[in-house]
Amino acid sequence: DWDQKLIQAGLRGRLSSEHFLALSFLSALFIGGGMAVAFFLLGISLAGAIFTFCLVAGGAFFVPSMVLSNIIANRISLIGKRLPFAIEFMLLSMEARAAFPSAIEIYCRQIPGDPFGEELRRALGDMEYGITAQDALTSMAARIQSDDVSAFVLAVNTGLDTGQPIKDILQVQ
Repeated sequence: DWDQKLIQAGLRGRLSSEHFLALSFLSALFIGGGMAVAFFLLGISLAGAIFTFCLVAGGAFFVPSMVLSNIIANRISLIGKRLPFAIEFMLLSMEARAAFPSAIEIYCRQIPGDPFGEELRRALGDMEYGITAQDALTSMAARIQSDDVSAFVLAVNTGLDTGQPIKDILQVQ
């Protein structure tokens, strides 16, 4: 589950699920230990400090998961906000005679640091390795898990399957 969440947050390349587990344990240890030491120094008994450690550490273990969920929500929100701009940008590129993969590449190059551009770049990489455009886009939608992106991918994949011009599909989108 953490692997999927790290992928969805765009952090899988920088953080493995094992590192995330270690981060959760360290969070529990340091936050729980800090609270237990503070309570002990305030005059609470050793048993009370140990109880405090156990209680706080149990909750602190989930702090990185809550932060990760917040990162995911913010990233999906940003992708949803950038999607109409990306579609229009790709449409303009295609109206200037660029092919669909080239339009994606132009968008990725022109808008660095955009999370949707990062996902499109990964889909382009998949296409370069021989994966069909439909499968690459479907994988991208599965990584992002956004209704807006899934609807966009469904429309584009339907167009690719039926032979409709992608430019027309982007115009409708």
